[in-house]
Amino acid sequence: MSDPKNQPIEFNLDRTGQLKVRWADGYESVIPLAKLRKACPCAGCAAARSEREANPLVVIQPDVNPQAMVTVEHAELVGNYALRIRWQDGHEAGIYDFALLRALG
Repeated sequence: MSDPKNQPIEFNLDRTGQLKVRWADGYESVIPLAKLRKACPCAGCAAARSEREANPLVVIQPDVNPQAMVTVEHAELVGNYALRIRWQDGHEAGIYDFALLRALG
């Protein structure tokens, strides 16, 4: 059974700023979207984080729009355990489970 403190009761998403989550225990998380994107749990982003740890010099491709990487196009619940976010740059592989969202906030 999941931890009741990890049960959100309300989401408030500012598509260009932050995600606010009000939890069942009354706590409110405020997560900047840049932090949320940086913590993307998908396999591709996890591999990129590992690569950055091994070599912190990162060259950003010229066709990458940094603002699109931290702007939310769409968000939806996945069952009763997670939130899926589609970023404006098209990335949508990350499924943020509620425990991760609580930890980030």
